[in-house]
Parts: sequence; C-alpha cells; structure tokens
Amino acid sequence: MASWSTGLFDCCGQPGGVGLCVRASLCPCTVLGDINERLEGPCGFVGGCCCGCIVEPCCLASMSTAVAQRAGFEEGCMKASCCSIFCSCCYMMQVYKETELKSMKKPDQQQMR
Repeated sequence: MASWSTGLFDCCGQPGGVGLCVRASLCPCTVLGDINERLEGPCGFVGGCCCGCIVEPCCLASMSTAVAQRAGFEEGCMKASCCSIFCSCCYMMQVYKETELKSMKKPDQQQMR
C-alpha cells in the first residue's frame, strides 16, 4: 500500500533540508501557502498563508488529505487531524515534501511564438 515518500520525523531530509525546517518552524503559514498554491487551492499562496494564520490545524489536515489523494494513497481524516494538532511542524514538512517529490507544481507558463 502506498504511503508518504518521507517519514514524519525526517525533518531535515531532502527535498527542503534544514531551510524548510527553519521556515516551517518560524513562519509555517508560508509553507502552507506553497502547499495550497500547488494544490491550486482558493486564492493560491495568499489563501494558504491566511488560512494557516487563522486555523492552521484544520487547513493542514484538509490539504494533507488532498495531497495524499493526488499522490495515489489515502490519508484518513482522523490521522490527518491528529498529526496536524500534535505534530504540525513535522507533518507540514512531510506534506510539503510530497508535493515536491510528486511534482505537484503548476507547469511553467509557455511563451507564445
């Protein structure tokens, strides 16, 4: 059965490394903004930042289930909620890394010729 590509406590691992760990610890709303943008969520990066500032655990739990679904596996709502509440920083990095590893980025804009 498929699962996350990185471990929950693989905080300083690649992709992201120590920089992601510092960013998620000091300014987690920007990491949620990146995840929301990659999921093409409401209002993109800014929407994720605002949601992260107001209701971080709810926002993270919702985004993590969406990322898991796109990556081809299921993340239970209860597990996502518990991880978002009790291990939010580590869980956020795990979700972010999954978007990196599974290339959940918007394609670059093509230039018209």
